[in-house]
Amino acid sequence: MINIENGLHFNIRFLDVRNHPYHYHANPEIVFLLSGRLHVQNGPEQHIIKAGDIYIMNTKDLHHYSGFDEPNVTMILEISNDYYKKIFPDFGNNFFVTDLHNPNSNDMNNLRNILSSILMESLLGEKNNKENLESSMHDLISLLLVNFQNFRVVNNSFMNVNESRKNTFLAERISHIQDIMYYNHSSNLTLEYISKQEFLSTHYLSHLIKECIGLGFMDFLCFVRVEESENLLFATDMKESEIAKAVGFSALRYYQKHFERWYGVSPEEHRRHLRKNSLNTAEVAMIPCDTDTVISALNKLTYTAYRADFIAPQIEAAVIETEINDSLPAQSIGETPLGQYCAKHSGKDRTAAWLYDLFSELGEILVSCGKNYIISRNEEGGASILLYHAEELLHDSEEKPFIFKIHGLTGNYRISRARLNKSREDSAGPAASKPGGKRTEVLQKIAAYPKVSTNHATINGSLTIDINTADLYAELILIDKE
Repeated sequence: MINIENGLHFNIRFLDVRNHPYHYHANPEIVFLLSGRLHVQNGPEQHIIKAGDIYIMNTKDLHHYSGFDEPNVTMILEISNDYYKKIFPDFGNNFFVTDLHNPNSNDMNNLRNILSSILMESLLGEKNNKENLESSMHDLISLLLVNFQNFRVVNNSFMNVNESRKNTFLAERISHIQDIMYYNHSSNLTLEYISKQEFLSTHYLSHLIKECIGLGFMDFLCFVRVEESENLLFATDMKESEIAKAVGFSALRYYQKHFERWYGVSPEEHRRHLRKNSLNTAEVAMIPCDTDTVISALNKLTYTAYRADFIAPQIEAAVIETEINDSLPAQSIGETPLGQYCAKHSGKDRTAAWLYDLFSELGEILVSCGKNYIISRNEEGGASILLYHAEELLHDSEEKPFIFKIHGLTGNYRISRARLNKSREDSAGPAASKPGGKRTEVLQKIAAYPKVSTNHATINGSLTIDINTADLYAELILIDKE
């Protein structure tokens, strides 16, 4: 049950999961493992997931989590079907699969980035943070619908695939075919019936299902029936023959045959296993993780664009929001407070002004500025952020984190970040060329810089960039549309 008293329509928990017996939800659940290992049993599938992995439990998936000897830090996000399907009509009907076989793909990194943003925003605990969290949830669901609803069965295991995503019409058609099979699995469903619904020949439809799903029509239909039977084994005292009939098998022996193919045991043996390890009979052992433990685990991951930039909730953050299509009144970068500061110090310390020089080379349209930052945009749909954390600019020595929320960005982006520490270690970058240089030249220069990171993100309306200011002197962030 999701508690919506806080005005949010999802639950997020951070746990050291030792044992969570078999159970299922009316809502999808996303598991993001921040540290350690976790054994996941979901229907016939078993996985050992490791730090950085993401696994999705779909609506009514019967599942079981168990830990190992070492502790783990697990983020569990349960999302309200009833609420979000009003905004995203397709959300409540889809089957989402992440790619455990290719954990470093752009899609998986984008998913980690959004989940990390939700994690950070939830831990900040700000009074007016609901809007940011809701925006991130919309980004999450949009990404799931676009990139994680296509799967193929390989060796009785479900794998996320991207071939059909390149053809939106094909992806939607396969999703609709799957919906028909799930909704009608208990009836005498035939290939001919679906072919009429989809206006396809039975020969082409049969080939399409096999090619895209990895199983033939009858094999996939029998899997759906077996999968649906598991909840009846778990939650009812129906006889095997009654369950077989309820899910669409014409005879008990066919049900038993296909069940053993997927689960490796008979339906009755599996029922005994489920009953022995249910919430009613087995111990629930899950220890809440404190904020410091979660932040520490998150900062050790190397996947996210925000990896070193998570903020403990007791530290107040400076939040800067801007629309990317805004423009400052006509002025040069040198007229900004930051421009004047860098001009004053450039003769004393060229290293300190290096990132400012690179930013100046871009020659972009100024969108927003403050006493220690400048935001600009270019005609290609990209943006740039320059932040200096010098005490002279801030008039205090507080290590205050900065959060930039840039609205008006949509699509796939590459995010390049070059950081200059106060110690100036590894900071001797190449000399800047004259102002007006091309953006690609600036990207090439910071690519050779020792303290640079590059990530990819799918953005749906707004991007949150968080900057940890501990030991920071300056940071340049280039956001380029791909």
